[in-house]
Amino acid sequence: YYLAEQHGAQGRFDDAEKTYLESIGKSSDTEGLAGLLNLYQKHQKYEKVIETLSKVVQTGDGIQRIQANLEAMAKDQKFVTGLIAEGEKLKDKDPPGVDVFSGFIIAKLAAEANQKKAAGEFYQFAMNAAEKHEKPQIRGNWTLLILQEYSELLREENQYGELAELLQKAVANPLLAPQRINLLYFLADARERNGETEAALKVNEEARQAAPKFPLLDYQHAWIYYHSRDWDKAIVQMQDFIKKYPTQKERVYQVKMMLSNTYVQQGDIGKGEAVLEELLADDPENPSINNDLGYLYADQGKNLEKAEKMIRIALKSEPNNMAYLDSMGWVLFKRQKYEEAREYLERASKLPGGGDSTILDHLADCYHKLNKTKEATDLWKKALEDAQKA
Repeated sequence: YYLAEQHGAQGRFDDAEKTYLESIGKSSDTEGLAGLLNLYQKHQKYEKVIETLSKVVQTGDGIQRIQANLEAMAKDQKFVTGLIAEGEKLKDKDPPGVDVFSGFIIAKLAAEANQKKAAGEFYQFAMNAAEKHEKPQIRGNWTLLILQEYSELLREENQYGELAELLQKAVANPLLAPQRINLLYFLADARERNGETEAALKVNEEARQAAPKFPLLDYQHAWIYYHSRDWDKAIVQMQDFIKKYPTQKERVYQVKMMLSNTYVQQGDIGKGEAVLEELLADDPENPSINNDLGYLYADQGKNLEKAEKMIRIALKSEPNNMAYLDSMGWVLFKRQKYEEAREYLERASKLPGGGDSTILDHLADCYHKLNKTKEATDLWKKALEDAQKA
């Protein structure tokens, strides 16, 4: 392919293309196809890019081989826009000029280029094409692969209503029958995150009936009540989980962390502390436990020196963790180290998500103690507005 590359470097497109095609012949050589793809990309031959993408993907390891090409394409907004436009025209032809493989790659590129609407359209097109494919292996494997990637895109965009509808159809799809329990799990999650608690519980119950000894589904049952702030029912389900699955160490840990927070949300700080103290005895260096228990101590103004040491353990593990920075600022505030506290709280407030009303309220309290009255008042107002919106 050296000669083809030289032709391409000299701007001799026709000669380069001809040499690549003759060298590749009837084979599916990924090196040649990758070179050809690079040539078409450089000259914005969108239809030929789409045709070549399909061939590359079907070679088996082709996607890995052209990873550098795909990364370069995704960074070129103009190219991706042109590719999407060409793909839109081709997929409406009869027969379509885009297939399951090229449609999948166009969707991935659109998602990487932050063109989410187009990404969704091509994922859906590719999934439909996979379901109708003549080869059973393509119908099963590719339908699942595309569903997974499309689902991840919708999660990233917090499009839980759309995700739930997608998964509802997937649950009923006979091609995906081997994955039905997993799909029900993700469907219940999407329903709950979309504010459909009753629907989530119904789906979770269906999954638990089909797989009665699947700890993840019992965990989800408790989580749905927790997420929907139905504290009393959440406590019952969490306690049941702990009794039922004592050997599921990681899940039991997660449930106990939720249980502690549930007690705190109910105003029973003592019970919340007790759960964390029990966990800490078993895992004294755990960052999350140290942070949560240290924060509870600080918030009540007790065990402050111990609380600071605990939160420092957490912060050492993740120096830029917003929650840990807030906890450190708050314990220092409680210890009347206001200037030190300000530094941590300001750092927390500047991180993504740092506009949380609790962090702003803590920083406002700190500014007040430092006689920064205007800054304190402004933040208190903003914290109150954010809390009311939430």
